[in-house]
Amino acid sequence: MELKKRITDFHQLLKKTIDKYHMLNQGDKVLTAVSGGPDSVALLMGLSALADEYNLKLHIFHLNHQLRDNGARDARFVSELGRKHNLETTIESFDVGDFCRKNNYSIQAGARIIRYSLLDKTATEIGAQKIATGHNADDVVETFLMRLLKGSGLSGLTGIPPVRNDGVIRPLIETKRIDIDAYLSTNGFKYIVDETNLTDKYWRNRVRHHLVPALAEQNPDYVANILYTCETLRRDDEYLAGEAYKLYKRIAAKDGDEVIINIESLRKLDPALGYRLLRLAESDLTAGDSHISSRRLSNLWEALKHDFKRCDLSSQIGVCLDRGQVVIFLRNFEPLQQTKLLVDESVKIAPDIKINLSLGKLSDFTGKNGRFIAFADAEKIAWPLSVQSFQSGDRFIPLGMTGKKKLHDFFIDEKVPRRFRRRVPIIADENHIIWVGGYRLDE
Repeated sequence: MELKKRITDFHQLLKKTIDKYHMLNQGDKVLTAVSGGPDSVALLMGLSALADEYNLKLHIFHLNHQLRDNGARDARFVSELGRKHNLETTIESFDVGDFCRKNNYSIQAGARIIRYSLLDKTATEIGAQKIATGHNADDVVETFLMRLLKGSGLSGLTGIPPVRNDGVIRPLIETKRIDIDAYLSTNGFKYIVDETNLTDKYWRNRVRHHLVPALAEQNPDYVANILYTCETLRRDDEYLAGEAYKLYKRIAAKDGDEVIINIESLRKLDPALGYRLLRLAESDLTAGDSHISSRRLSNLWEALKHDFKRCDLSSQIGVCLDRGQVVIFLRNFEPLQQTKLLVDESVKIAPDIKINLSLGKLSDFTGKNGRFIAFADAEKIAWPLSVQSFQSGDRFIPLGMTGKKKLHDFFIDEKVPRRFRRRVPIIADENHIIWVGGYRLDE
């Protein structure tokens, strides 16, 4: 009787969490991430038990990260688990270590990126509406403590979200690890123990093995209390996020690879909203791939109280002050490499800049005009022509003038933002500048 109650309690808590966070709809196809460890096996078995109630179609996903000698063993275990329960199974393998070395990621961060990328790809291929992962209540506690010790803002202290906008759900998020172990033991479900979880090599393991037991001694209800704290913070965070989004739509303007916000409008904001506005700008420019550290954000907010020229928020994002406007922009304005121009050939000098050089009579180009088209006398050119970014000390005689002018001064007069100047194509022959692309011909 006691064993049956344990199983029933586990399924009831699972269902309660699913319904509380509206994780599933009737008839959903659910791609279930299964490593072979206790959490993922319990997740799969729990969802299988509820499959009829929700009319679910389950599909197993497993990734061999190629980080451990036992990776192939784990893949075989999960494959056999799928066959045993008559569930379709996708097994992927990826050299995560090599990916991390090439992209300067930690193993944990790189593994997470690859795992979710392949989960999303597989879900699309099989038509799954949801992706279920085995994060549990103890994982939330550990994540909260790690971020608290590292130093985090409100969003970071909300823990692991029960659901994500991309269809990821965590049905075990309110289930403690001790209850998962009891469920597996009661049912006799087999699973694999990842030996790396037993060492103190990783920070999460050290928190799990040393800090968490100390908390348990002080307060046996620490898991429930921290879950409650995360839920409360998440509610406040979602409200502030909504207010910041409405404000962002009202005072921020996106123009290509930059977002422009009036400096005075920003200065009037409370930092709680101002910080979020800046994060929204970066997210808008990087399609959600946001990497601003809280420390850099704090430094920028202090800089906004005064006049400043430029600072970098991340490897992708720069910020500058331009005539009373805060301009947040993608840092993709690298100098143009010197490139020779050939007649009747199109030359791509940047992802968004292409130059065509043609020869002919002026009458051949009737009707062709505009800022990005220029005509020059071929007989006065010391061929060949080349294109590159402006160099320090470059001078030319702007059309309509008689004396030489530094390009630096010309850009200032034309109000060309400093961040764009290296992206202006300078067309020159062997002796002098012919055309400041998009702005002015040489006399």
